[in-house]
Amino acid sequence: MALPNSGPLSLSSIQGEFGGSNPIGLNEYYRGGPLVGNFPGTSNIPTSGTIAVNNFYGTTASIPNDRTAQFNYGQSSTGGKFPTTIQSPNIGNGSWNDRVMTSNNIGANFADYRTNQAFLANNTTVSYNSTIPASFFSGLTNVVMTQPNGSTIDIQNNQVQPGYNASSSVLSNINSPVSSHGGAAISGLLITPGNPCIVNYT
Repeated sequence: MALPNSGPLSLSSIQGEFGGSNPIGLNEYYRGGPLVGNFPGTSNIPTSGTIAVNNFYGTTASIPNDRTAQFNYGQSSTGGKFPTTIQSPNIGNGSWNDRVMTSNNIGANFADYRTNQAFLANNTTVSYNSTIPASFFSGLTNVVMTQPNGSTIDIQNNQVQPGYNASSSVLSNINSPVSSHGGAAISGLLITPGNPCIVNYT
């Protein structure tokens, strides 16, 4: 809950919002320090120097949700008559533009978003840099991949529609803690993606 925009504001209210220990000292609460994150909801709080109670009006410890990641696929192939094509931002000329997400005040960093496309099959595995609590995914039901060339691909139903979003229901294992060795597996149609790819959890 955000602190009030006006009226009385006590040190104990600031501690109740951001945490900390007694005795309370405002020098515990610089933005970007161990108790106060650096995001729009704390922009009034200084990072150093003079700090006062009135810097905390309207601030909040709640981190805004950011459930979108963006990357460019790199690609490699096993070769042969029926090759498997591997696409990942971590191979070849692939790259990450944004791999950090926040949901329900919990942060998550993508480790990989890897697609293995064998003959007439596609499997995508989403991996993270560390174990993520199930509460990160609370209330989320879908993963949508947006690509730049204007068609929509429904992975579940193998239908191509205008818009070019690859959409799939989140599998059940995404509602339990997910580690860098697990992640969500999504199966569907053989797709050659364009770049950049934007993945959004909704």
